[in-house]
Amino acid sequence: MTSTFTPKQVALALGVSESSVKRWVDSGRLSAGKTLGGHRKLALSAVVEMVRETGQELTHPEVLGMVAQRTRCDLAESQRALLAALLAGNSAECRELLLGYYQAGCTPADIADKLVRPVFYEIGEGWSRGEIQVHQERRACQVVIECQHELRRWIPAPEPSAPLALLATPHGDFAEVPIRFAELTLQRAGWNTWLAGAGLPLTEIADAVKLKAPRLTCLSVTHTTHSAAEFYTAYRQQLVEPTHKLTTHVLGGGALAGLIQCGVDVKLAQSMNDLESFANSQAAN
Repeated sequence: MTSTFTPKQVALALGVSESSVKRWVDSGRLSAGKTLGGHRKLALSAVVEMVRETGQELTHPEVLGMVAQRTRCDLAESQRALLAALLAGNSAECRELLLGYYQAGCTPADIADKLVRPVFYEIGEGWSRGEIQVHQERRACQVVIECQHELRRWIPAPEPSAPLALLATPHGDFAEVPIRFAELTLQRAGWNTWLAGAGLPLTEIADAVKLKAPRLTCLSVTHTTHSAAEFYTAYRQQLVEPTHKLTTHVLGGGALAGLIQCGVDVKLAQSMNDLESFANSQAAN
């Protein structure tokens, strides 16, 4: 999928003249690069960023693969719409909702905490009551992951010199939606990320930390066969203690609800916004 566009394409999408786009580039309002032939090329992420910051209207968003602008509706209404779309497997409507919120200025952390997390809680509750089938939950996850992949292209690439965060989920936990939102949250905060994988043994995550030496190591725990306390004991023994001199550890996820606090060498993130705030504080040090 194309990630760079000509001034003519951007002008068509925004409903302005090509000369206006070129003036915005020259003034610094809209960042752009140049081809080897000296022609301006505009990254999708740069156009999205301008729309987010200025509220610039879109006449033909489909030209750039963006979404139609929508008036920010009530959050509860958006949650109901997302729930219905996910259960129906309506990927187009989910895309409009999730990417539309980002395009309107929301952060990935807010989309995760305020929109997606409550909806997946309802899906889980519906499954426990026998009202929602497993295939609906699986399809809902896939649809959100597809949106996350696309959203990654919309976020400006971090600087090569930016700090690195390694992300993973432990053995037996293959939930990708939370860890991918953590990845997007960190990228939006200016971090380089390396997604080690889902369902990895703690010892293998420790090996990846030794290989990459990331500033942060983020573990998302949505499912565990043990209690939160038992998992945390193994987590400290197999991951934190062998690598605490190489990285700062961040732990989060719904399976840790019974975990009140961690040691001073582990940050317990209660939400994506909590992760974002902590990452910002670490980057500033």
